Amino acid sequence: MQDPANRITIVGAGVNLAATAIKAVAGYAAASPSMIADAGHSASDLLSDGVTLWAYNAARRPPTDSTPYGSGKFESIGSAACSSIIFATGAGLGWHSVTELVAHMSSSASLDAVTASNGALLGAAGAAIAGVLAKELLYRETLRIGLEARSPTMLANAWHHRTDALSSVVALAGVAGTAAGLPMIDALGGLAVSSMVMRVGVEMGIEAISDLTDSQADDETLDRVTKLIKQDADAIDLSQLRVRRLGPYSFVELRLQVPYWLSISAAQQVATKAKLRVLEGMPEVAECSIELDAERPSLTARSAHGQLVVGDTVLDADSVRSGEATRSRILMRATGELDADVRAAIALGGPTLSGLWGVTHTNAHWSTRRGGAVVEMSLVIDPALTVREAHRLAREAKQLVLARVPDVLDADLHLELFEHGCMAATATPASLPLEHRLPSVEEAERRLSVHVMTMRTPVMAMGMKMPSPSSLRQHTDDRHTPLNPQLR
Repeated sequence: MQDPANRITIVGAGVNLAATAIKAVAGYAAASPSMIADAGHSASDLLSDGVTLWAYNAARRPPTDSTPYGSGKFESIGSAACSSIIFATGAGLGWHSVTELVAHMSSSASLDAVTASNGALLGAAGAAIAGVLAKELLYRETLRIGLEARSPTMLANAWHHRTDALSSVVALAGVAGTAAGLPMIDALGGLAVSSMVMRVGVEMGIEAISDLTDSQADDETLDRVTKLIKQDADAIDLSQLRVRRLGPYSFVELRLQVPYWLSISAAQQVATKAKLRVLEGMPEVAECSIELDAERPSLTARSAHGQLVVGDTVLDADSVRSGEATRSRILMRATGELDADVRAAIALGGPTLSGLWGVTHTNAHWSTRRGGAVVEMSLVIDPALTVREAHRLAREAKQLVLARVPDVLDADLHLELFEHGCMAATATPASLPLEHRLPSVEEAERRLSVHVMTMRTPVMAMGMKMPSPSSLRQHTDDRHTPLNPQLR
């Protein structure tokens, strides 16, 4: 079955072809310059129909390896071409009207009686009326299909049909003026219609250029996307939202802030659900790309327009003194380094933590706004100990971690129960897998003396004092603070 957009365009081309012939014959017989000019307008519509057919079908080619975003911009190219044709039509109609008006004003001979027969005038008037009705019907149907197909080229072609209908009205006025001995009516009406047609061409051209240059979508579209994204409680805020049109399709790119303590898989689920809400709630969206932020980003001067980066900055003191200020970022170390430092800090407890046998795993959550990590540890405790004794060991282990690992702000401790009863009451530290055991005190001291000093050195070299863990932990968690509106 033929696509409705292709069908109405082909029908329009047939109507334009017939209208060109009928108007040309009627205009010549009635000696009506406006009718002859209207025939030329209908002929130009054939070019617009050809551009519409090409652009509409080219824009709907599926994406390929060489065109991963598809070919939607062919629609914008077609819309720009049609708007140029519309503007040129209006300009031509205006020029014709001006020359006719000047001719009438400079020569009274042009106001003489009509030389055409009444039959020819009636035929020209009938052709003009038929042209108005046919083109208005084409305009309405093409506009309806264009809106359904979200086709800028179809909408531009619809307005081209409307301008043809308006020029037929001018031609009808010219025929009536000729019959009444007032040919200037033709020229005056033509000037009025010319200005309307040119304005439509300019407006549609600006919209086409806006699409070609990837301009931001309108506020209504941005609001729709924002409302769909924020329907999830874990979708805290949008730090950036960009929507660009590629012909009938829209591509959405955004940065979504989620709670920083979420795991990667949980955060990805928040993003996936948000993406599905946009795709299902806005059929015109072909792709929704979401980048996750664990905290509110800050605007940097990295490029002409700045970039959003999550991370506090510190100034390099030497660069400030030399007048070439640069910025370095306090970013999270590799999780493996944090895990090793946490185990080493606990191992320093020695005999006082003799009932704490090991750590099965460590998870780290980075808080940029607070300047450090929040770690989760699963501790292996001697199963023969009481709950009170386990609490004491966990509390002392936490104090050691916070005191010896500067970039750890807080520690959330859990008791490793193991599955299927593999830790019997008779178990010993030696029965633990090697990856769960703590290092010796000597190994722990050696590791912390090397790694912690390495971590401090870049900041100390800048002439800045490394903040203590206690001072860092005085900062409040601002993960729910509303986003700065200027970043929107």
